[in-house]
Amino acid sequence: LRYLDQMLSMDSTRAASYLSKGSVFMEMGEISKAKEYFFKITMDPIIDTRILAHYCLVQLHKIKPNHSSVDELLSIVNHNTQALSPSKLEYAYFALGKCYDDMEEWAKAFEYFSRGCRLKRTRINYHIAEQVQFTNKLIDCFTPQRIEYLRAFANPSALPIFIVGMPRSGSTLVEQVLSSHAQVYGGGELKYLNNLIQWPVKNHQTTVHYPENILQLPPEVGQAIADQYLAYLQRFSPDALRITDKMPYNFIAIGFNDQRGNIDIQQIGEVGRNGIHKFFEIFGL
Repeated sequence: LRYLDQMLSMDSTRAASYLSKGSVFMEMGEISKAKEYFFKITMDPIIDTRILAHYCLVQLHKIKPNHSSVDELLSIVNHNTQALSPSKLEYAYFALGKCYDDMEEWAKAFEYFSRGCRLKRTRINYHIAEQVQFTNKLIDCFTPQRIEYLRAFANPSALPIFIVGMPRSGSTLVEQVLSSHAQVYGGGELKYLNNLIQWPVKNHQTTVHYPENILQLPPEVGQAIADQYLAYLQRFSPDALRITDKMPYNFIAIGFNDQRGNIDIQQIGEVGRNGIHKFFEIFGL
């Protein structure tokens, strides 16, 4: 917040700073302050900026009929689609979907969510066959024998608590409950571990990708990965007894982080929720 204040003191018209500051307050649960900063840029001359402002505003609370953001967003998507970048138009559709969902106008909500999803899908390179193949590789690589081998150079730290599961499954709530303890720090969704497990590839020590690179992992490299990850966590809160990492995609590293494996932990929590509920939550993201 201090750096954002400095940026705004140098340029009070910088819309990105207002968006960032509002987002920080939203994450902190200070809804009224978040609303104040998002609202400041709802009249910005740049349409893309106005869309982001309204998208953020409608996330703050349940939207009722005649909300000003609904009228503004409808005006934009009905008259200015050619002037918008596809990524910002996507935000407008998802924001309208959320508004109509709140107002229990299900058909309109589904229509706008669908438009947003169609735009979003054009920039996502995902193939289910590749995911199935990757999952089978995980199963093949992390045999009991391989995990026992990893155990030989495990780090015995109990610092990390991994919270995994599908998006919108309740992982944020679980982290909030855990981090309410004085000795637990909520680290949020951290990408560092997934970067580290590709480390041998990125440093040209091997030509294969995760998880096959684990099969060729020298003990000193495995130990270095564990040590670097733990050192990274400690920077967030040096005095914390436990630090959470709730990146959902960490599930691919569970074999590497098994309590008998590279980071000697017992703190892996999988969050589950009704599959249909998760689907509709993700559909509207």
